[in-house]
Amino acid sequence: MGRFRRIIFTLTVTLFLAAGVTIVTGLGSMSEKQNDTEQGQQNLRDSISRVYLLKPVIRKISSTTEGIKLTWTAVENADGYLVKRNEKTCKNITNPEEVSFLDKKAKKNGRKYKYVIYAYREVNGKKIKSEPSESCTQFYLKRTSINDASRGENGDVTVAWKKNEKASGYEIQYNEKKNFHSAQCVYARKSSAISSKIPGLKAGKTVYVRVRSYKKAGKKKYYSQWSTPVMLTGWNQKWKYAGNSKIHSGTAVLYYTDSSDRRKKTVCINAGHGTLGGEAKKTLCHPDGSPKVTGGTTAQGAVYSPSISGGTTMTDGTPEAAANLQVALLLKKKLLNMGYNVLMIRESPDVQLDNIARTVLANQYADCHVSIHFDSTAYDKGAFVINVPNIASYRKMEPVASHWQQHNELAEQILRGMQDEGVKIYGNGTNGIDLTQTSYSTVPSVDVEVGDTRTSLAKKSLETISDGIAAGVDRYFTVSSK
Repeated sequence: MGRFRRIIFTLTVTLFLAAGVTIVTGLGSMSEKQNDTEQGQQNLRDSISRVYLLKPVIRKISSTTEGIKLTWTAVENADGYLVKRNEKTCKNITNPEEVSFLDKKAKKNGRKYKYVIYAYREVNGKKIKSEPSESCTQFYLKRTSINDASRGENGDVTVAWKKNEKASGYEIQYNEKKNFHSAQCVYARKSSAISSKIPGLKAGKTVYVRVRSYKKAGKKKYYSQWSTPVMLTGWNQKWKYAGNSKIHSGTAVLYYTDSSDRRKKTVCINAGHGTLGGEAKKTLCHPDGSPKVTGGTTAQGAVYSPSISGGTTMTDGTPEAAANLQVALLLKKKLLNMGYNVLMIRESPDVQLDNIARTVLANQYADCHVSIHFDSTAYDKGAFVINVPNIASYRKMEPVASHWQQHNELAEQILRGMQDEGVKIYGNGTNGIDLTQTSYSTVPSVDVEVGDTRTSLAKKSLETISDGIAAGVDRYFTVSSK
């Protein structure tokens, strides 16, 4: 009987080997003294079921914002897994259904990390391990971010990003769909690269762009996580009020926040003016063709106004458009850090988008619209907001009728935000004016006059102004959500 049972044991082991099962240490030879006992038979069955474990297979390894993440195949009959990083155990996983691990300690930029994984089963208080998985290597690379993007008249897109000192190069991916399905790529194969051009794109089409860095070791490339994407807007003549715009060949850029505290809101920042040739073309002041009810850049009673004016000049010679842009860029950074997505109408001296086009884009992509200006007076009078004038005929005109209360609430909260941050305020801080912007807006919309031509353009002054506007936007969404 003893000899017969050894034959059965040998056949069983042979079958396991033929099936490709890894036989792990921990099984001793069977004593002939067990061959006549029921306990011996049970021990044989239990020992075989406990120690025959397939080795795990690492399916994926990648850099994330929090560290290196691994996933692997589940192993039947395993009680858990041991993960080794650079030959040292870094994680004991006691749940056999847990087949992934985020190594939050593996996030030193540019460092190489090597992993193997064992499956194990507990036998008499001891871990009996499988053979190790095939080793996998990953260089951790910190995720980059896109600083700005723009599109030329021929459709070519230029994108600039934050440099990673440990990268060998960068991959830029682009697509007309946000999911980047079947996306195309271009490469910047120099470690010093901080921008790249994407040629051959169609002007007027929406395009999404994202960037990731890579580290080259031998013939293999190791990639960082993709940056948060940006969207360069196209133009759709079917959008509401789009037909009233005369200048709309330019591109606005939607930046998605990568903050961990995402607010799920998009703020349109409109740096006023900055459209060459804008004064030469006329657009309707109101969608219904009715005349203006107050004065302003365009006189009361006018039906048409310049599609966008050139703006004033600061006392130091700086064009208002340039001063507006300085505030807008500071505000962009603050809102992104606060968790808001930001639609930037303009990030350069010229964008071919008139006032109606800017408002239509804000209506389409944003949850509120904030326009930045400096008033034409010259005595440093302070900031104020332009709200909807208390004129019945204007407040009954669509889309003003449906949104004027939202416009005024946004104006009120931004005024309070600036006051709280110590921004100098002019008078009671409000002025009711019939603007093209609010006449076409279907989202909460406000013109913020952050000062006048004598207001200091020192960075500290502009930081305070942008802090106030950001605080006011945050106040608005906090109040409106209640």
